[in-house]
Amino acid sequence: MQEVLNQNGGDIDGRLIQIQVANDTPGPSDQDKYNLTEDIAEVLKDDPAIFAVLTSTSNATKRASDIYAEAGIISVSSTSTAVRGEKFQLDEERVFRMANTDKTAAEDIAKIIRERGYDTVGMVFESAEPYSQSIKLQNETALKGIADVVVAPNVCDLSSPTGFSANGCANEMAGLDAVLLLPSTEISGAIQQVVLNLADFDEKPALFGGDAVFGANTLAELGSRAEGMIVAIPWHQSINTGKADNFLNEASEIWKISPGSFNWRTGLSFDSVMTIAGAINQMNVPLPEADESNILTREDVKGIADIMKNNSFEGFLGPNTITFDKSGDRKLSGNLDLGFVVEVQCADGQCGFGKPE
Repeated sequence: MQEVLNQNGGDIDGRLIQIQVANDTPGPSDQDKYNLTEDIAEVLKDDPAIFAVLTSTSNATKRASDIYAEAGIISVSSTSTAVRGEKFQLDEERVFRMANTDKTAAEDIAKIIRERGYDTVGMVFESAEPYSQSIKLQNETALKGIADVVVAPNVCDLSSPTGFSANGCANEMAGLDAVLLLPSTEISGAIQQVVLNLADFDEKPALFGGDAVFGANTLAELGSRAEGMIVAIPWHQSINTGKADNFLNEASEIWKISPGSFNWRTGLSFDSVMTIAGAINQMNVPLPEADESNILTREDVKGIADIMKNNSFEGFLGPNTITFDKSGDRKLSGNLDLGFVVEVQCADGQCGFGKPE
């Protein structure tokens, strides 16, 4: 993203863009896995040259964006999908999000469950995590009138300090038509063990997952045991309608890797940076005098949030494909290709995500 902009002469009123990367992945000794996220936010807010921050998951976005908003910094998340509401509140003036929400994902999963005639569906979730709370609630809502939902909070809640049991959870799911895996992050040891236990049943339930389980870790840890799993995600190349071809070709040329290496997280991160750059261009911030610094400060672009809310921007799906509603979430127009399901498919000992058969 930075390279694309800078190769075009900066593309921000003649300025080059500089992206500072901060890793908030917690270490094994961290008691609270979001402490580092908040610590980084506290440091970055004191740098006047930082006026926008790209955040990641719903959980991390919630913890960091409040700190950024108080300092006048906008947050743009490429992967946060939790539905805004009483249990998940974000600043509506300074927090923007690129992905479709869990409501879309739940509706996509419910459609498959209805088409396949599944009558009973179980859930493995994390009650303490905003993303998992959100997608669990949205799936329960979407499945009303379609299937009976079985929730076993005493043994299938990954957040339970004493109650969760991989064996007990799998036994609770025995005999059900389908199981939804709704953890807050990628496949963990606990989820892996549930799936392994389910695979031993004579009648294995169909597996479904939220976007958090999409990734190489799922394939590496579960292998062929995940074959047939349906996962709801914002976008995938196997369902590309051609709108992303230019982005894929240019990106693969710059980084010298196969277009197949890009996924929805890559595309929406690109959209986040391009929107920030596009908004600054539309502000027409004048260049400083020759003897002054050419660095934009937070004060220079204090109106950037209004520009973002009231204009459209180019993204990896093409021109004018990024617009926001009044809360800061991306608008999903009828011709915007965001919101699909993919299936884990295995052949010759190799598994990957592809378009469902």
